[in-house]
Amino acid sequence: MSPRGGSSGKPTPGTEYVAQEDTTLDAIATQAGPVSGKSLINGILRANSPRPGNKVHIGEKVIIPGAPPAKKLKGKEADDLTIIVDGIELPMLNAKIITTIDTASDAWAGRIAWTPGESAKIDKATRPFGYPRAAAYIGNQLMVSGRLYTVSPEMTDKGLTQELIGYSFTIDAVDSSVFPPYAYSNVTFKQLARMFANALGINAVFAPGLSAAFLAPFDTAEMRETETIFQFLSRLTAQRGGLLSNTPDGDMLFLQANTSQKTVGTLQEGDGLVTGWKATYDGRKRFNKYQCITAGMKGRQPTSIISSILTPGGTTPKVGPPVKTAEDPDVPLTRVQTFRADNVTPGNIIDSARWRKNKQFVDALTIPFPVTSWYAPNGSLWAVNTLVNVISPTLGVSKGYTFLVRSVEFDMAEKSRSAMLHLIPPNAYTQKDLGDIWT
Repeated sequence: MSPRGGSSGKPTPGTEYVAQEDTTLDAIATQAGPVSGKSLINGILRANSPRPGNKVHIGEKVIIPGAPPAKKLKGKEADDLTIIVDGIELPMLNAKIITTIDTASDAWAGRIAWTPGESAKIDKATRPFGYPRAAAYIGNQLMVSGRLYTVSPEMTDKGLTQELIGYSFTIDAVDSSVFPPYAYSNVTFKQLARMFANALGINAVFAPGLSAAFLAPFDTAEMRETETIFQFLSRLTAQRGGLLSNTPDGDMLFLQANTSQKTVGTLQEGDGLVTGWKATYDGRKRFNKYQCITAGMKGRQPTSIISSILTPGGTTPKVGPPVKTAEDPDVPLTRVQTFRADNVTPGNIIDSARWRKNKQFVDALTIPFPVTSWYAPNGSLWAVNTLVNVISPTLGVSKGYTFLVRSVEFDMAEKSRSAMLHLIPPNAYTQKDLGDIWT
């Protein structure tokens, strides 16, 4: 990357620009054509550390990213896995791509053979702490857009290689702490999400079909100073019965589980598509009662939350915080979990308790399915938030059961292509009762 955007000092996409005067990132984006407008300013924000008011002082360096990665590649076969870093397609010895529905960031990892000095472009693209733009594709389809974060050169008796790991742009929300002010009043979900997303140079995308309750304003929304942006937004999302994921373009994606779609086909024990059948059912991660406590609303003291505890020396009832309980009838034990959800209104407390109950089930059961193809029985690429039918006596669903795909890991080895699916009951991401599918 050249130190300036050309001999004239004009900022140019794909370069590192040295500011010639006190200015702003917005002004630099406007000067930097031919790529211009919102897409470039977002790219500049992604590529540079945050600046108060987007201000840039004379002599400061600003990375001007090039054009965003193509949404579709040309000339690729269905079983091609392609990694492009800093505009260069890297020759991968092996690689994998991981997509998820609820962890905010997708990722890719791979290994290349490497000889220092042999390719100046590869040396530049894979230099440590360069944070270059990176994209991962399956066939012609964009899967992950973000940056290269981790570079691990290694020399063995088999030669010199580099292991590379990249993440969606949203990984910055996973790693970065929230910033003040730490409390907001009468704010909408979209306002909060877009504030944090825009600070990271990305967008907040809300999937179609989100419920009105999900999008309703918060009377108060309070952050813990030590939590990350993802932890805060994920906490709010969970209280509203939703999921925080990301788009292939690397933006934040807020969605709800799609439990009413058609399945992408059937995985049946013995048909050869699944290479192994194994599950772990961890009963310690489930409880029969989930108690949700919230600090309540200032100025509101609903009679339903007045406890029977008397104040010392008198008979005045002691007013406590709102508490609602969701029960799991399939856990025949006395196991209670209590949690706080301070950013919900009293009417939403029971919804948060039900959501917590089902989300806990996800931790107790996620079934791994190693399959021999990147493509589902209907020919579509395996994707999160889709449904698949499973018939397996080993797993206790000999008559068949429809699962939701929670995550997909695409694996490319020298002579093979495979995928690892993680499946959960579809109601695990809703407020509906899960039921006992193994009875």
